[in-house]
Amino acid sequence: MHIRRIAGLFLEAGLEGRYSGAGNDYGRPGKPDTLASRYRSRYKQDENMRAHRGLLVALLALASAVAGAFTVPWGTAPENLGLRTGPEIEPSGPLTFTVSPSGSIIVADSVNRCVKEFSSEGKYLRTLAVDVVPSSLTHDASGRLLMLEGRRVLTPGENGKVAEVLTVPESVPLVEGYGQDVLAENGRIGVNDPDEYVYLFDPKDPQPLEPAAVRLGRRAPGGRAFTVIKGFNDASIRLAADSPAQTRASGRTLVLVAGSGPSGRLGVVAYRGADKSGANYVEVERISGRQVQLFVERYGGDGKASIELPNNYFTTVYRKFEVQPDGSVWQMLTTPAGVEFTRREVK
Repeated sequence: MHIRRIAGLFLEAGLEGRYSGAGNDYGRPGKPDTLASRYRSRYKQDENMRAHRGLLVALLALASAVAGAFTVPWGTAPENLGLRTGPEIEPSGPLTFTVSPSGSIIVADSVNRCVKEFSSEGKYLRTLAVDVVPSSLTHDASGRLLMLEGRRVLTPGENGKVAEVLTVPESVPLVEGYGQDVLAENGRIGVNDPDEYVYLFDPKDPQPLEPAAVRLGRRAPGGRAFTVIKGFNDASIRLAADSPAQTRASGRTLVLVAGSGPSGRLGVVAYRGADKSGANYVEVERISGRQVQLFVERYGGDGKASIELPNNYFTTVYRKFEVQPDGSVWQMLTTPAGVEFTRREVK
């Protein structure tokens, strides 16, 4: 029997536990359906349940080749990442991460209010910025780290202090949460709104009154990609010309995301970029009852490939994975023991 099908049987049997709901709606991170104490108690399972869960994780790992992995424990030391818990609050930890051009992992340590750098093997390298809680991270073409905090786009300065690059004007409809990103395109800095319009700014103007350009969709090979949800059971990624006049009514279909079956529906469907070969990557949530599965789907000249990623997040995370130029995917997964970083090949 196929490995992914076996894993699916475990999920159907309820052995994976209830979905935490982290980030299951654009801009509105999911909430537990009980008090925080009950939310955390989901992880206090008996040994038999833990054994089944471990087998499921092993099966999923076999289904997607793991190219590297490490865990950063919770804590306040430089080599740790912060976790906030309490009797009646949802646990909170790092909100987002990115991968540097050199391959190191950059993490927004939200609880400890700083941004840290780890090697791809998990070694703590340095603290890049302090007194900052970014909701999104990226690098520009020069390798400079950009951090979005509220409406401010920041970059690390001397001794870890942040320097402001620009302030996004109030006219741009930002919604902090899952899917809100800071972007770097052709020497400009951009942010997106919930309708997937991207507002681009000249970094030479730190206090712009309006964007230098507005485009629908994310930069993609051959144009700009944006998502069209046709219904509960299917969606398409369309490609529009790079023009201010583009609308959702125009554009050819780049990727068609299949449905989740008669009893399921699609959750998040989002274009996540392309690799150096030109293959396109899409984040897809497939929902059936209380179960929400997370997939990375690759569409290239050699057809479609898909892997399922673990989706049992212990805390809310805005950026769950990032696609690399070589086509591999780094995932950040929060767990009761710490933050797991895993690199997988999409095959």
